[in-house]
Amino acid sequence: MSRIFKKVKEISNLQESINPATEKMLMQRALKLNEEAGEVCAAVLKLSGYKSTDETPQEIKENLKEEAIDCLITSLDVINHLRMSEDEVVYILEQKLNKWKTKHLKVK
Repeated sequence: MSRIFKKVKEISNLQESINPATEKMLMQRALKLNEEAGEVCAAVLKLSGYKSTDETPQEIKENLKEEAIDCLITSLDVINHLRMSEDEVVYILEQKLNKWKTKHLKVK
C-alpha cells in the first residue's frame, strides 16, 4: 500500500503544482469521487439485473473492479490533498476497520 500511496501522492502533487487553487481542487476531487462511486453503483445495478446492458456478467465484473479502483485512487487523492501522513491514514484506517468489524459481526 505504501508504494501506491506514494504514487498517488506524486501525481496529486503534480496536479496541484499545475493548478494551485486548493479549495477548488478539493471540491473537484470530492465531486470526482462521487462520480466514480456512481459508476460503481451503475455496474452493480447492471450485475443485479436492475439496469439493462449488452455486457456479459464477466465484462460487468471487470468494469466494476476498475471503477472500485478508481474510487480508491480518488479517495487517496482527497487524502493527499488534506496532507494526511501515511501513518495518520493507517491509524484512522485501523480504527475504522475495527469499528466496521464490530458492527458487521454482531449476531442478530
